[in-house]
Amino acid sequence: MNTDNTKFQPPEISEIATSRGWSWRAISEKLGLNHLSYPIPAHAQTLPYMLGGLVFATFMVLFASGIYMTQFYNPGQTSSYQSVLYLISRAPFGNFVRSMHFWSVEILFVLLLAHITRVFITGSYKRPREFTWLIGLGLFLLTILFTFAGTVLSLSQEGVEALQHFNEIGVLLGPLALWFTSGFSAVVPLVGRIYVTHIVILPLLFVLLITAHFYLIHIHNIAPKATKDAVVGGAKNEKFVPFIAHMKKLAGWSFILISIIMALALLFPESLGKVGLAGVPLIEVKPRWMFLWLFGAEDVFGIKALIWGPTILFALLGIVPFIDRSPYLSPRRRPWMMVYGAVIVSALLILSMQAVSASTKMESTPQVGMRLPWIEQVLPGRTAYAHNLVFLSFTPTTVSPGDAVSIIGDGMRESGLYILSLQGPGKDIYLGTATIAKGNDSLNTVMTIPSNTPGASYTIAVKNVKSGLVFYTPLQLTVEPIAMPLPSKYPTDSRYPIPSGEIPWIAGFIAVSFSIGIILLFTKDPQFPLSDNNDESSA
Repeated sequence: MNTDNTKFQPPEISEIATSRGWSWRAISEKLGLNHLSYPIPAHAQTLPYMLGGLVFATFMVLFASGIYMTQFYNPGQTSSYQSVLYLISRAPFGNFVRSMHFWSVEILFVLLLAHITRVFITGSYKRPREFTWLIGLGLFLLTILFTFAGTVLSLSQEGVEALQHFNEIGVLLGPLALWFTSGFSAVVPLVGRIYVTHIVILPLLFVLLITAHFYLIHIHNIAPKATKDAVVGGAKNEKFVPFIAHMKKLAGWSFILISIIMALALLFPESLGKVGLAGVPLIEVKPRWMFLWLFGAEDVFGIKALIWGPTILFALLGIVPFIDRSPYLSPRRRPWMMVYGAVIVSALLILSMQAVSASTKMESTPQVGMRLPWIEQVLPGRTAYAHNLVFLSFTPTTVSPGDAVSIIGDGMRESGLYILSLQGPGKDIYLGTATIAKGNDSLNTVMTIPSNTPGASYTIAVKNVKSGLVFYTPLQLTVEPIAMPLPSKYPTDSRYPIPSGEIPWIAGFIAVSFSIGIILLFTKDPQFPLSDNNDESSA
């Protein structure tokens, strides 16, 4: 107990400023940054162990550029393409920001694949980090879904073809997967629901998983360096550094990465493909490189490979921590796991190579065998059929009440009588019936839009009377009020350069970002004493 009766005199503010100052150390203590001085192994300062952090930084670029683009994007069958066209041709820095978004995705996948490979080779998934690995795979899956959904949104030809696959997946999965099809909500176009998924549902899942991922990394710390005799657990006999020093170096590399993304966006702005058409007999745009393996699997094994292909891949990756139970981290002491990983990578490369040489013709039924250029040597005696899709298309896409609409369906799985109707904001509107003869798989009919049909966007539903199986058009039919003029035609495939007036600003952004990165990398690290938990249990 304090027995000093001297009245306490609080120090003057000027004394506090003089004694502590507003130095980096004082500011850090006021902000609580000194609590980030917990120890991590020094090898975490190397670039291979910063790949995960750079993936997170790239996601932040995607979120920031995505927020800007949402101010101009209007999801809808007749508005998506036009709004993207406005973004890249008239919105301030719109073309640059969209190109940054595009190049960020490209770099994100490269970094993510490199990060997963590093974790696998160094055995960083081993106990007690099994759930860190599984949550990381969940983030990998989210990245794939983010990219697939983003591909659809422009409704260019690439987007429409992706939308058709999205709709077909829903048909393959049955009644429980109605959400994937246009039939889930007749008043909202499918592209609109994919947009909500892209900007709301997937980001919320991302925040949940990344928080759990970072928490487990903090709890278990960075895995030991995979030296010859390194074993599971915490790092031993290694030099430790404060985590805040790691954050500083990671921030430096992140700013350099951002400057690279901006430079790519300036030099190689992303083009806008021509407006998409549904039901074309050829795939005009093959998927981006990160999806080529899926395209190859579909080409060899059929449309159902889009479902079981990713399922098998993630199952093979998910069981890795549970089949590799040896205590060693070094890849030299885990040769059979290196073979396991090499087999998975080889399969993905083979399927990707198959996609490059695959036919772009849509085969609705397996009547004519498709030759596989080189993979036949791997699969002797087998004949595969490409892209066994159901296509529903119609022309024209915008009509007035009383107009005729030509409806074509290819690859219909069942013969018999079909009922055609419009599903929209009011009650379903009956169009008529059509019959597919036994042994045939195509529907070709002309229907007249009833004269009392209100102006709105409608999903065309084609229902088999006997089985109840329903197919929905991936795009919607727009019925205009009689007094409303038809919209003008969309422009064709175009590449828009960055406006000359924006180039000096962008060059300045690149220089500033690169300079900040260099300063952070080469200035002295902030010094805090390591916290007391510098032991194996904390590592």
